[in-house]
Amino acid sequence: MVSGQLSNYYPLPITHYPLPITHYLLPISNTEKCLRHRYQLDSTLL
Repeated sequence: MVSGQLSNYYPLPITHYPLPITHYLLPISNTEKCLRHRYQLDSTLL
């Protein structure tokens, strides 16, 4: 039952993933820069 439901739900999301992944990589790189900048500020404050 579960495998049947998964096969029904996943094929469509998988086709949608390639585009979101490209969108996630850019935000992740931006957040990493922001986090690194924030950590640098925290390290200077500490």
